[in-house]
Amino acid sequence: MPLAVVVVIVIAAIIIFGGAYGVGTVAGRGTETPAGGTNIFDPEACQDACNQWDARRQERCNAEAAAAAARKERDSITVQLAGVLATAAALFAAAIAAALVPFVGEAVAGVLLAAAAAMLVLAVFYAGMLSSANDDVSSKESAAQKARDKEAEARSILFATCTPDESDKCLMRPAPC
Repeated sequence: MPLAVVVVIVIAAIIIFGGAYGVGTVAGRGTETPAGGTNIFDPEACQDACNQWDARRQERCNAEAAAAAARKERDSITVQLAGVLATAAALFAAAIAAALVPFVGEAVAGVLLAAAAAMLVLAVFYAGMLSSANDDVSSKESAAQKARDKEAEARSILFATCTPDESDKCLMRPAPC
């Protein structure tokens, strides 16, 4: 095979696999992480501090739910990627076996190799999605940690603002999640 043909095939493969990865990366992007509220460090009344703490608790619940959803999505993409890779391996093995069959084996092997190549392109697409999903999980986990920190800060403000009886009443409110 002439060198020019090999170069063209390699360049085409790079473009196809690079494009599949790029499209997968875009397709795998998660939703934006919402920004939490800002704590007021000198609320005018205990009720304001209590309401602020409730708002931070709700934000924490939302952030933790978003992080859990992002992890679930990442895990789903991982399973899909594994399935596509297993299919590609099975098609490749079938192509090798088909090549051993006299007369029609080479034609069948060619079709099976083409299908295996298509599965590999799909696997690269899923790898791009998985990369974006991992970034999304990291972002959502970071937002959840910030929300937990803001909730703890709001609770400290509550204790600093309210009397023990008032803070006990506030702390007895049911959790939002």
